[in-house]
Amino acid sequence: GSLVANGGLLGCYWLTKQKNLKMQNAPRYSFDIKKKMSLLGISLIVLLLWNSMISLVDTVTGHVLSVPMDMDEQKLSIGWMMIMVAVFPALIEEFAFRKVIFGVMRQYGFWVAAMFSSSMFGLMHQNIIQIVFAFGMGLIFCYLYERTGSIVYCMLLHFINNGVSVALPY
Repeated sequence: GSLVANGGLLGCYWLTKQKNLKMQNAPRYSFDIKKKMSLLGISLIVLLLWNSMISLVDTVTGHVLSVPMDMDEQKLSIGWMMIMVAVFPALIEEFAFRKVIFGVMRQYGFWVAAMFSSSMFGLMHQNIIQIVFAFGMGLIFCYLYERTGSIVYCMLLHFINNGVSVALPY
């Protein structure tokens, strides 16, 4: 899964170099900050519902579809875990999958770009339950990016999602 996702990222980079394609930023809407924050709140609610549904499936299946946390990971402080699992992925993954992959593929239409970048995002997570969850999460983030024109909101939601999963065991 990670190999395919990285291949997709490299393929988008190659496309930009070979065909002189530019990354297309999401269309800019004349939303004021109040509307953007409302959209962020709605996206957070949809993300929480999606997370709840996937967690229920994981629980019902007896966690056979997911990968348990490594014992070494449990020994790290909450600060290091927050940096490694919440901060870095929020910044790096959103830049790679929304800004770059979605941005390059956007010329083929919103749904093609959203499905492709979300598929690559899901595959990169490498286990069935996270592939499904990350795919849905990717679609939510693509929509949010498309509507707000800013990757910052996607990074913030990604951080919140991962940060909660880090903080809960502590």
